[in-house]
Amino acid sequence: MSSFFAYTRPRGIQGNYRVVILLDLAETEYAEIYTAVLSEKRYIPKEPTLPLQDFQKQPGKRRWQISEYTRVVPHNLFNISIKDRDVVPSQTTIITATTEGFTLENRRVQIYDVDYGVIIFSAIELIDYDKIKAGDYAYDLLHQLFNLSLNS
Repeated sequence: MSSFFAYTRPRGIQGNYRVVILLDLAETEYAEIYTAVLSEKRYIPKEPTLPLQDFQKQPGKRRWQISEYTRVVPHNLFNISIKDRDVVPSQTTIITATTEGFTLENRRVQIYDVDYGVIIFSAIELIDYDKIKAGDYAYDLLHQLFNLSLNS
């Protein structure tokens, strides 16, 4: 299973989103998610978000970190940083809300004069929950996650 950033449009309103992020992390990895909102043509960062749930699928193996966000509108930005305790460069993925959905950009990592290129520990897939159908590979899991987060 890969990581994903899934979104839905509450009450069908275009440009208004609810987001569930599931990160599939190795035992040595951890993630920080920062959000920012556009205000006066500049981004105002918010504190890192604590995960809704963080659990291991199998002890000593990989684990899932699940986070939820509501009231997301165009120009809201998510900065997902996945780090590994044994590696200096980290993965930086920027996801930005638009009126049509979301855009995803994996950023290059440069430390001093060394360019490490794009680092991917856990590829993140964008999923529009409103466009997938029952029986699609991620539908059942996403259905459970969106219902779990609704009832929290």
